[in-house]
Amino acid sequence: MVKHYFSPKRDGFYGAYYPNPVSSSKAMIAMLGDSSDDHMAKSGVR
Repeated sequence: MVKHYFSPKRDGFYGAYYPNPVSSSKAMIAMLGDSSDDHMAKSGVR
């Protein structure tokens, strides 16, 4: 399993990609905002 990390300097955004070891036709995309104090970011971590 190869994890990929994205950075604003290289890719233009922060992000991470974790492949699923089990084959699937679905994905989850979480957009949590640009601040660690953001309500949506805090809720996503929970």
